[in-house]
Amino acid sequence: MKFKTPDELLQHYAGVRARLYGPRPPAVVTIKPVAPAEPPTAKMAVPSVEEIMRLPAPKILTKTDVPPDQVKIVWDEILALVCHHTGLDHREIFAQRREKWIVHARFLLWALAKKHCHHLSFPQIAKRSGDRDHTTVLHGVRQGVTLPMYAMLDQKLKELYAEKRRLALDAAALKEAEEIAYAGA
Repeated sequence: MKFKTPDELLQHYAGVRARLYGPRPPAVVTIKPVAPAEPPTAKMAVPSVEEIMRLPAPKILTKTDVPPDQVKIVWDEILALVCHHTGLDHREIFAQRREKWIVHARFLLWALAKKHCHHLSFPQIAKRSGDRDHTTVLHGVRQGVTLPMYAMLDQKLKELYAEKRRLALDAAALKEAEEIAYAGA
């Protein structure tokens, strides 16, 4: 079939569509009336000072508000530690580069993350590392634990965990003491 004009081609396709899907239903356009917007009012309900004073004070959340049994090392802390000790930026670590010092930093990060971030799986670590494959992370973890800097950074993370846990325990004890003091008042 040879079509001489674009209109003939469009008519041919319209016929094919009609044979395949049946005729098109007519388009029905309905116009819904729009309700007029309510005019803004100048009155505003302002609570009295007594009502404001009766409201509970807002709770200020700090990192020590985590219960002691939920303290954990997070990905960002490990990344910051590795970046600090290797002198590399996180963009350099996650870049698609294969220089030895960059690869070793990446392997250190993965090995420490796998040991200290128990909630992260290999695919999750790979996703956070620039969409790498989980088997690449597995290989990197195996290589990372053999690097000389691994033991030192592992010890620093253990110290960081102990400090975070101590702060959480102190905060829990302080909160308990405040509750006892308020209960007696």
